[in-house]
Amino acid sequence: ERMNEIVEQGMEAAGTSSAATIGTALHNFCDAYDHGLEPYVPALYAADVQAYLVATVALEPVVSEAFGVCDELEVGGTPDRIYRLLCDLQIPGGPLLPAGTLIVGDIKTGKSLDYGHVAFGVQIAIYARSQWYDISAGRTVHHYRWGDVPVGDRRPWVYGEQVNTEWGLIIHVHAGRGTATVHAIDLTLGWQLAELAINVRKIRSTKTISGPLELVEDYYAAAE
Repeated sequence: ERMNEIVEQGMEAAGTSSAATIGTALHNFCDAYDHGLEPYVPALYAADVQAYLVATVALEPVVSEAFGVCDELEVGGTPDRIYRLLCDLQIPGGPLLPAGTLIVGDIKTGKSLDYGHVAFGVQIAIYARSQWYDISAGRTVHHYRWGDVPVGDRRPWVYGEQVNTEWGLIIHVHAGRGTATVHAIDLTLGWQLAELAINVRKIRSTKTISGPLELVEDYYAAAE
């Protein structure tokens, strides 16, 4: 056990998980500011956090880091933010989203967004169609096809309002660069891909696509 600890410390020092660690730190700092706090931010991250605050000046965070479930696909997850647009937003080649629109936003801190759009679209599309899962209401027993289990009550992300299910936002905070940009992502396509992924998962569990043969026995039986 001690050797494992030493190896883990060495890997950390070598930077094996440094990107993930930095990403978690940036998420925490941004989350604190979006809750109206003013946390101490080390100089290493100050420019990144400031870039996030500037990039999201037209976005009001109304839900932050809350767990939700999408019963239609039987999956759950935690969107970084549900934002409210503080001004009209023109989607390039798409519609004009009016001020006041609720829209899911996810913060990414990697070096590039070039290879993650499919996964991001699926992820955010599911969040947009999810409901807030209230873990404080776990005493209630609901009846679902996966059994009678204590689960939390579902409720909308914002009472009386609908989150936009056609478009979402990615806030790319390039860790260590002091830059942040906001990108639109197509949730209609993301939802189609999410449904496709669920169907593929179901198909992969199919066990009747093949079976053993009695070819040799049939051959000799035919010869007789």
